[in-house]
Amino acid sequence: MRAEEYFREKGELINRTLEKLLPPRDDFLKEITDAMRYTLLSGGKRVRPVLALATYETVKKENPDIIAPIVASIEFIHAYSLIHDDLPAMDDDEERRGIPSNHMVFGEDMAILAGDGLLTEAFKVVVEGCEKAGIPMDKAASIVKLLSEKAGYKGMVGGQAMDVRWEKLPATLTILNEVVARKTAALIEGSVLMGGILADATSREMERLSEYGKLIGIAFQMVDDLHDFPEDKESPSYPRIIGIDATRKEVERLTKKAKESISLFGEDTILHSIADFLRDRTH
Repeated sequence: MRAEEYFREKGELINRTLEKLLPPRDDFLKEITDAMRYTLLSGGKRVRPVLALATYETVKKENPDIIAPIVASIEFIHAYSLIHDDLPAMDDDEERRGIPSNHMVFGEDMAILAGDGLLTEAFKVVVEGCEKAGIPMDKAASIVKLLSEKAGYKGMVGGQAMDVRWEKLPATLTILNEVVARKTAALIEGSVLMGGILADATSREMERLSEYGKLIGIAFQMVDDLHDFPEDKESPSYPRIIGIDATRKEVERLTKKAKESISLFGEDTILHSIADFLRDRTH
């Protein structure tokens, strides 16, 4: 199965799983649960949980559907980050995926709380998912630790902190790489590693998966930057700093290197196909 079909099939699986995992509507908590549901179910390719599924399948050579209720936790974290990124104090975006941002619908106060709720719920989803699948709690603890690191101040939160202070930082490739490695690539790498943990990957395999995740994570942001440029000329981006042609060449280089980094699993795995798919996507 190639990546486009894989994303369609597994993305639908993740969407069905999220519907089951979402907090039920509550008369007393209706506003906060509606705000959480609004962003979590707003669409997208579900890149991160699908990467976790694909990694599990690549390493363990088994159908990964059993771990969907666990890896769906990544989407809770991703949705929280989108809500907070859009806030006036952050990127100040009024739209996300063609619809009004969370704070435009529910207000800033409820949007902040919805993000907080999604983030904390993510760790509950991991533990409950592992319990139901009969996965040992030490493995659940490893996943919680991993996600905390990749989403925390050294990872995604740290990248966002650097991003909001961009005007005070030198507009250099080194600084941009640091922002992207944390804000975007960290959670993508974490998604790949989560699949590896659940698949009982060896330490050598985890090292290779980590490299793969970091490389496709940076390439992922570069492709986004190319799509947004030149309309978004003022934001820090690769085309702005190194130019469009150089950015395209770097995407090719990183994608090739990412595929080479997982050669120990074979030369034509679903992870190889996904690397090409993410490189060639048009949105």
